[in-house]
Amino acid sequence: MEITRHSEDFFAGLLVGTIVGIIQGREIIGFLQSLGAMLGDLVSSFIKRRLKRKPGQWTPVLDEEGFLVLALILSNTIEPLESTTFIFLLIITPIIHFGTNKLKEVILVGRVFSEPQS
Repeated sequence: MEITRHSEDFFAGLLVGTIVGIIQGREIIGFLQSLGAMLGDLVSSFIKRRLKRKPGQWTPVLDEEGFLVLALILSNTIEPLESTTFIFLLIITPIIHFGTNKLKEVILVGRVFSEPQS
């Protein structure tokens, strides 16, 4: 089986999230949240392809919330969240996502991450 860039990204995200969980002393939660985030991102990408969205094209909700919802669902099995925390995260995540994308644009002045490097 050939390892693609996408599967490398998936496992890198899973590894980094798990390491952060270990550092915080919350190994299982770190693993579940990173697994949920990676799976949520895959599901969002799958849906975007079915909607015929171009790579890198902004798709409301799927871009900001897909990874978050699945990460919280998986970690909720071990450590339940209060509904107010869940709602807060759903509201603040798109704001942070938008802000960091704008910051990226300012820093990189038009360079797009998804473009292959030569």
